[in-house]
Amino acid sequence: MAVCLDEQRPGAFWQAKDELFQMASTGNYNGDSGRELARRLNLDYGQALECVRSSKQVATDTALANRLGVSGTPAVMMRLNDGDPTWIQVGDQRLDRGGVPYEVLASVVDSNS
Repeated sequence: MAVCLDEQRPGAFWQAKDELFQMASTGNYNGDSGRELARRLNLDYGQALECVRSSKQVATDTALANRLGVSGTPAVMMRLNDGDPTWIQVGDQRLDRGGVPYEVLASVVDSNS
C-alpha cells in the first residue's frame, strides 16, 4: 500500500510507513487501515487498491529475501556501494537474527564512510 500511495504522490511512502507504524503500535491496525491511511494522506484509496492488486513488490521482496537467506523480520543487512546485501558480522558472530544494536550499526557506518 505504501508503495502504491507513493506512486500517487512521490514521498508518500515514508509518510505511509510512519502512519502504519503508529497504527500498529497503538493497536489500531485492522482491515480498514489502508482506507484510513489513504484518508490521512489525502490520497485516492480506490486507485491505491487497484495498484496493490497488480503490484509485484511483495513478490519481488520475498524473492530477494529467499535468495539472501532471510527467514524472518526484522532482518538487517548492509550493502556497500553496488555490492550485494550481506549480513553484518561482529567478530565471529553473524547478526542474522532480529535487530542489530544501534552501536553496531553506527560502527558499521563509520567504518565504511
